[in-house]
Amino acid sequence: MKILRTALALTGALACILLAGCFLKPAPEPDYYVLPSPEAQSYVAEGITRLAGCRVVVGPVTIPGYLDHLPILVRDPKANTVALKNDARWSESLTAGITRVLCDSLTLRLAPSGGSAFPMETAMNADWRLFVNIMRFDGAPDAPVALEADWSLTTPYGEVLRHGRFKDTLKAGPELSGMVAAMGRLLDTFGAQLEREISTLPAPRR
Repeated sequence: MKILRTALALTGALACILLAGCFLKPAPEPDYYVLPSPEAQSYVAEGITRLAGCRVVVGPVTIPGYLDHLPILVRDPKANTVALKNDARWSESLTAGITRVLCDSLTLRLAPSGGSAFPMETAMNADWRLFVNIMRFDGAPDAPVALEADWSLTTPYGEVLRHGRFKDTLKAGPELSGMVAAMGRLLDTFGAQLEREISTLPAPRR
C-alpha cells in the first residue's frame, strides 16, 4: 500500500511538472545592437598603407561601473533613474564599441594626411596615445542622450601633450535604435574634437 501511495504521489508530481511545462514559454531572444561608426571601414587593414601620417593608439577607454553591462541601460529623464533592458543587449562590450567608433572617427579624419587610429590591443607602434575616461554615456529613446568624458593625449612614454573634457547631448529618436544611433553620433562628434587637438601637435619624429 505504501508503495502504491508513493507511486501515485510521484505520478501526480510528474503530471504537475508536465502541465506547468505546457504553460511555460521560453524567454524571447533579446535584440542585439552595435554602436554605429561614421564609416564602415577596417582601420587595421587600411592603416597598414597609411604610415606617412600620425599613428594614434586609442586606449585604455574606461567606463563607470553602472555602464559595464551587456544589457542596454536606459535613463528615465524625469525620475533620474536607470534601468537595464534585458531584452536589448550590446553585441560587444560597451568599452570595445566606444573604442571602435572613436578609432573609425579619427581614422576618417586623419586619412587625408595619411594618419590612422588603432585600438591599444593592436600591435602597432604609436606616435601618440589617447586615454579616455567616460563619466557618463546614457539616455533614452525620444529623450536626450548625454556623453561626458575626460581625455588626454600623450607620447608613447607617457608625457601629457593635451588634455580636456568633452560634454555634449543629442536628442534621440523614438525607438531604442534611435538612442543607439544618437550615441554613435555623439562619439563621432567627440572624435572630431579629438582630431582637431591632434592636428595641433607637432609632426611625429621617426
